[in-house]
Amino acid sequence: MALITCIISDDALKQLIAEIRRTLRPGGFLYIGDFLLNTDERNIARYEQAFADTGVYGAFTLPEGAALRHFRAEFIRELPEGFSEKHFSEESYVTMNGHASRGFTWLGLKLQGKKTPRKRGTEEVRRAPL
Repeated sequence: MALITCIISDDALKQLIAEIRRTLRPGGFLYIGDFLLNTDERNIARYEQAFADTGVYGAFTLPEGAALRHFRAEFIRELPEGFSEKHFSEESYVTMNGHASRGFTWLGLKLQGKKTPRKRGTEEVRRAPL
């Protein structure tokens, strides 16, 4: 749980989802569970402090030095391009430091994409249907 909270950059998150989409077979599932933005004073203060450095609202740094991020629900629901959302729910989590936090679970099905031939040497190779 909470892998993407360690990725601050939107571009890096999009690259991660693109790689998952590339390697996951059509009809495969992607499950994401992580943290949403919180609205308490402690979190707002650290989001604003880190925004000045990163340009990403929701990013923050723990005293131990770990850079983390909480997300807007809309961003998460738009992030998995090439997947059909099957489930989204908001959850309540307790963080590793014992704080209450908003979270989510998201489940998506990889869409059946147009199969493109791959070439090996000079001969064209088509993938067998799954």
